[in-house]
Amino acid sequence: MDVFEVNCKGVTRKYLITVDHFSDFYELDILKDLSAKETINTCKKNFARFGVPCKVITDGATNFINQDFKNFSNDWKFSHITSSPHYPKSNGKAEVTVKIAKNLILKCFDSNEDIWYALLHQRNVPQTYSDASPVQKFLARKTRTSIPQTLEQHKHQVLKDIPESIKLRKTRSKQYHDRKSRQLSVLENGQNVYVKLFPEKEAIWYPGKIKERATERSYIIEVDGRLYRRNRTYIKPFFIKDTSSCTNKYNERESNENERYKAGFQYSYEYPSITPEANQNLQTLAPDVGEDNSNLSLSLPTRPKRNVGPPKWLSDYSS
Repeated sequence: MDVFEVNCKGVTRKYLITVDHFSDFYELDILKDLSAKETINTCKKNFARFGVPCKVITDGATNFINQDFKNFSNDWKFSHITSSPHYPKSNGKAEVTVKIAKNLILKCFDSNEDIWYALLHQRNVPQTYSDASPVQKFLARKTRTSIPQTLEQHKHQVLKDIPESIKLRKTRSKQYHDRKSRQLSVLENGQNVYVKLFPEKEAIWYPGKIKERATERSYIIEVDGRLYRRNRTYIKPFFIKDTSSCTNKYNERESNENERYKAGFQYSYEYPSITPEANQNLQTLAPDVGEDNSNLSLSLPTRPKRNVGPPKWLSDYSS
């Protein structure tokens, strides 16, 4: 379940949407206000019409998180589960359905059409992955619309392949989701962490401490003496880096460099000795060099150099 507002032509209306997780069938109700009493009375009408659900998932809005709604869940025997604050993805089923309902309402306002008449036909539109409409999966039959149909098409009929098609769709969605996701580590009570308290407004990580694990993917965190509940996505552990191994590696590398540096000074180049035959040839080619070769300077070979000159396109240029 979720609550949303729609403003059309200066008129603001509040709606309560209740969607069935199996069939995608949703109920749309207009709320007079966002009080807990109004929300509970609307839920009672839906539960009396379709039956009491085993589990109800909502966000942490004030009309759901209060003592009256808690007493209502205890009296009507259903489990109430709340999603993580500032993490709409944890209540994704209701959020997606809110987008569908908003588009329907806005289109009806623009075209001056009846919302409930459009909702009747939308519930009977077959879905692509199962070839069955939400009302067929929810009530096991079609409801009568303005589209002409025979009486045989409105008879009760249990569709057998629906659970398999839903399971296949969820499996494919999970495979696409897991391509760019990873499993985060489990945090322990008392562990120091950093947490994003207001991810929509700021990207600041506050230091805190884990108090307890609220659900499988959310934790209760203490920050400056106050308790917050946040999803694991907005929590990262606080690690103290051990620099001893890095220091040892640096010292080892520095000692190796020193050894190489010292070895370089001990290295000496030995010039090749000139044989008598080479000396005689040298006297013939270069008579200015003495027999003791005192004027001969031997040098190590240098790197080859390319000829540097003006570019060819300046060859016809005259200054």
